[in-house]
Amino acid sequence: MSGWLILVFGREYTMVNKAELGGYSEEPFFKTDKDYDQGRIIAWAGDVERQAQLFWSLAETLGERIDYLLKVELDVNEKASQWRRIFGNILLSDLKVAIKSHDELFFHDSGFQICLRKPDSGEYFAYDEHGIF
Repeated sequence: MSGWLILVFGREYTMVNKAELGGYSEEPFFKTDKDYDQGRIIAWAGDVERQAQLFWSLAETLGERIDYLLKVELDVNEKASQWRRIFGNILLSDLKVAIKSHDELFFHDSGFQICLRKPDSGEYFAYDEHGIF
């Protein structure tokens, strides 16, 4: 399991992508999920570096202008999680600058979900808080 240390207010925390924790195979996997109107694929590329490569490969197929939905987890309690939703439209080049300037957080922090969508067709992919597509 890989991870890295972050210092917050004088305390050290180990940051790890949730998909690298117990219950997930170290080996890459994908499966189809037929519980939706249209089938979908669930995937883990095997490690965070390959997840990042897959993320950018998928993002590039959506074109230069992309719709996004970013959900940031504000609070987790026994009853439910609370999420802040941020959405809009962004150029792929601007998305790359924003994420790559903080990719050590983006591909390790488990407190968000992001969905990227091709505006004209509605095709999309999501990267969830567990580090799974």
